[in-house]
Amino acid sequence: MKRYDEYMPTGVEWLPEIPVGWTTKRLKYVVDINANTLPETTVEEFTFRYLDIGNVTLGSVNYSVEPITFKEAPSRARRIVQRGDLLISTVRTYLKAIAQIEEDADDIIGSTGFAVLSARGELDKRFLFYLSTSEQFVDTISAYSTGVSYPAITATEIGNMPIWFPESVTEQRAIALFLDDKTAQIDQLITQKQQMLELLREERAALINHAVTKGLDAAAPLRDSGIEWLGEVPAHWEIMKTKHACSLLRDGTHQPPQRVEKGYPLLSVRNIVGGKFVNLDDDSQVSENDFMMLEKSFDVRKNDIVLAVVGATLGKVAIVEDMPLFTIQRSLAVFRPKPELLVPQYMCYLFQSDSYQKLLWSNVGFSAQPGIYLGALSNFDIAFPPYNEQAVIIDYLKAKCQQVADSIATINQEIALLQEYRSALIAEAVTGQIDVRYYEPALEANLM
Repeated sequence: MKRYDEYMPTGVEWLPEIPVGWTTKRLKYVVDINANTLPETTVEEFTFRYLDIGNVTLGSVNYSVEPITFKEAPSRARRIVQRGDLLISTVRTYLKAIAQIEEDADDIIGSTGFAVLSARGELDKRFLFYLSTSEQFVDTISAYSTGVSYPAITATEIGNMPIWFPESVTEQRAIALFLDDKTAQIDQLITQKQQMLELLREERAALINHAVTKGLDAAAPLRDSGIEWLGEVPAHWEIMKTKHACSLLRDGTHQPPQRVEKGYPLLSVRNIVGGKFVNLDDDSQVSENDFMMLEKSFDVRKNDIVLAVVGATLGKVAIVEDMPLFTIQRSLAVFRPKPELLVPQYMCYLFQSDSYQKLLWSNVGFSAQPGIYLGALSNFDIAFPPYNEQAVIIDYLKAKCQQVADSIATINQEIALLQEYRSALIAEAVTGQIDVRYYEPALEANLM
């Protein structure tokens, strides 16, 4: 797209020029900030949807919150908002919680952690939204923030921030309409690619599930396993309880020792990342003495299988590879398959299968968080083929899963490029680096 015919300098390093006919002003001169607040005398029965920082991401608001009464609400539930208002988080500004209210807001109250900006007549609300979600504006918010671990900015500081915009509100609206159209096209493409990702994940799950419950030989005779979650299995497969197929089945310490600054890592479910068991930079540490005491009970070795047995991520699984010495928390169970019966990678695939995951969750108990006991795990019946057939299935699944992983990586890269293009397009339009005043959506709808 072409640029404007004439530009003028701004004196700002990160935005050296804007089109002639644009202006720069401090925000406080073109918006009202925190104009309306719920009074302390509000009736206790007043019911509303409360938006906190966690409900807002860059450019998006999650309105799916349960209504609460004024009596039940936290003391920070005070900001009255209207449709078209802009929410800017003043705390933890690195989260980039900036978005526009796009619903009727009669029953919506925001947190005092937001600055609520209401555009005045010389500023189009939709243009302000795109301007505020541009990289330049977000970076400026960060630059004005103070604090390292908990960066924050005041409403006064936001009001003193300079912004740039066309003096013509009609031109602002033209830019906003252009971005509405273009971002909708990009978002549609991203949604389509995300749907492709979901189909690929389903394909991977189906491949694993079929291979570890039915095998690869479609002509192999089947028999009823007598196990509800398995159904029919190849007639020559072995069936036994998990505890008989393992030489070790334990979970981590239920009474974790005192943490120290430097010692031996105490790992948990958070260390299962992308199907691998890994050390993280911020792992908890225990002293050498405590580590040695825990090691007396059992040690975790290479080729052991770790399974998440507590929490929302229950069912995550990985194989232990070469790692520095460590011990584990209660959130993990360790399986050591008997080498004469099971290849560790095969057991890992078995645990990843949809059928086994459903079995896990059907036996979960819920208290403060979901969990499953070792007694249940050890008594699960499993079926598996002879050792050499396991190796064939492993090779097959590795190859097929790698193909799926490669496709997923390609699509994720395409999504990242689309998101970069989207951000760049917004930035160029709201800073006047491209001239979109005469854009015709009906004529250019298919042009990216």
